[in-house]
Formats: sequence, structure tokens, C-alpha cells
Amino acid sequence: MDRRQFLRLGAGGLAISVLPLTGCTTGGPTVVEHGAGPLAIAGDGTRYELVPDRHHLMITSPGGSPRRAGGLGGAPGQLNYPVAVTVVGELAYVVDLGNHRVQAFDRDGRCHAVLGAGELLYPSGITTARGGRLFVADTGHGQVVELATGGGVVRRLGGDTLMAPRGLASIGDHLLVADVGRRQVVELRGDGAIVRSFDGDWVLPYGVATDGDAVYVADRSRPELAVFERDGRHVDTLPLTAAASYVTLAGDGQLYVG
Repeated sequence: MDRRQFLRLGAGGLAISVLPLTGCTTGGPTVVEHGAGPLAIAGDGTRYELVPDRHHLMITSPGGSPRRAGGLGGAPGQLNYPVAVTVVGELAYVVDLGNHRVQAFDRDGRCHAVLGAGELLYPSGITTARGGRLFVADTGHGQVVELATGGGVVRRLGGDTLMAPRGLASIGDHLLVADVGRRQVVELRGDGAIVRSFDGDWVLPYGVATDGDAVYVADRSRPELAVFERDGRHVDTLPLTAAASYVTLAGDGQLYVG
């Protein structure tokens, strides 16, 4: 790294670090060490932020005040430990780990769909691929599942190669998978075959993200973010103030780690 700059912001106990990422990718994203839960940012700037231990989804529109959706329970619109979120079109798709499903919420906090009920077991990751396709880490079943945004399973991937997938990211027509069970981060082809591995001394690889050029991996056991080139070569290690369980490239172009 050519430089590492830390900007500390205090807001109700929330600590955020901003780390400009230079020296490994040209024009790469700024890394934001985020003290709150996983989040996604829609094209219009609406923020969807999870509060897992309070079973909430916080929705903040540009210029507006945060609105709370969810609440502990198993009914549609309620949540039981939400752990991942992505945006497709006008809806945010939330991985509802404790209820073994995915739910779609609009910017007003209304639940529009319940996906994967009866098909998923402890899902823990989600990503959007080309064409708005939705992929979920079906951790308990050791596979990745493509879900139709209107409901139903499209296909299952990695059942014979994965063990306990958690973090997901899409890159072209392929998927990046952080597999805690295998202690590996791998790239999957559309047929579920492993194309390459992003090798590291992984213990708890929880999160993976990409900007299309570089691949970023968060291991829950250590306070750092590993940076790889697209071909799998490790090129940098970025120190964090705490170990991270997720890393997300959000709609604002920033890389959030927390």
C-alpha cells in the first residue's frame, strides 16, 4: 500500500474507518470499516441496513429518516437474525437465517415476497448476478441456490464441491464463494465446477466481494482484509481495527467491511 489513512467518526457508539485503497488496483473502491450490520445501497441511494441481533431492517431514503422493518418472528415481514442483503430493482432481498428463507422488502418496509421457505437451511449469504439473478448461500445444505425473484428454486450449485458456503459475490457469469466448511474461497462456474481458488491461511472465511478487477476476502478470525488479483494472486493485506464477518461492494461504489 502507498498510504493508509484512517478517519474515525463517532456517532452513538458507531465507529467507522475510511481506508483509501491504493497500490493494488487502479481506481479501486474506498474501504469503509463499518461498525454496524451488513448493508446494501440501491441505485437511488436508499440504504438497507441490517441489525441482526435486533432482527430489524433499517431503511433510509436520501434526505429521509431511518425506518424500521421486521421485528422478531416468523410471519411474513418479520425476521429472525437477518444476515445478508442485496438489491434487485426496487426491492431489497434479505437473508432471514433463523427462519431459513429470503424476504423481499420495498423502500417503505413492506414485505413483497417470501422465497426459499422449505428449500433453504440456515442461509447466510446472497448476491445478485447479471440479469438480476439471485443466488443464496444455502449453508446448511452445503450448496448455492439460484432463486427466482418471484419465488421457486431455479437451480442448485456446488452440492458435490462445497461444504458450508457463506459469503457470495458475482463476477461475470461466475460466482465467488467463501466456504467456511472447506476453509476456502473459490470461484464457481455456471455448472458448479471450481475454476480457481483464492488461497490463504483461512480459518473463518466469512465474506467475499469484488469490483470486477480485485477480489476482497474477510476472515472472521483476524482483523484484516485480503486483496487478490482476478487471477487468484494475493497482492495485499489491509489491516482493520477488528475482525470482519462481511465485506460488501455497495451501490455507492464503496467497499463496506464489518
